[in-house]
Amino acid sequence: MTRNAVTASATFKMELCTFFGDNRKTCLCDGATAGKSLLVIEVLGSFDELNSLLGLVRAFDEAGETKNYVKEVQNDIFTVCAEIASDGDKSHPSIKKEHIERIESLLGEVESKITIPKCFVIPGGTKLSSLLDYSRSIARRAERNLVRLSEERKVSRNLLKYSNRISGLLYALARLANRDNPEQKPSY
Repeated sequence: MTRNAVTASATFKMELCTFFGDNRKTCLCDGATAGKSLLVIEVLGSFDELNSLLGLVRAFDEAGETKNYVKEVQNDIFTVCAEIASDGDKSHPSIKKEHIERIESLLGEVESKITIPKCFVIPGGTKLSSLLDYSRSIARRAERNLVRLSEERKVSRNLLKYSNRISGLLYALARLANRDNPEQKPSY
């Protein structure tokens, strides 16, 4: 095993442990190094955390009602992270208008299956709904971090819009997961 940083190329071999991080640095898509305390790394970490939590959401969705929606978002999060890590380099994937239209369409599908609360909802109810609400709060943190990053460098409008839509979809999915739970009523 080599202690060299993994460089970005079409043929690189991914190593699980590069030892590069021992020096408080990490590599971005273009092979550039960045300190682990930089805001861009915090943003990437927030989206990575969200993606991991969404994997747990899918594992808890025994009925399968939210799995496909969540999987769509998980796939898109890789594109979100590629765009952030490449600093807008056009040779890397990026969030397009079509991504935004698709997540808005998914949100519309879910909204058609639920009664939209007219007040605040205390998170809870089913395990799945609780995990979706938790995911929503992580998505909102990731979005806030992305907005902070946009104050330091250029972040595409599509990326900002898409990150905003994630929490809306997760909120609706949490309501869907609680739809048939008689104990879960809007309560504030």
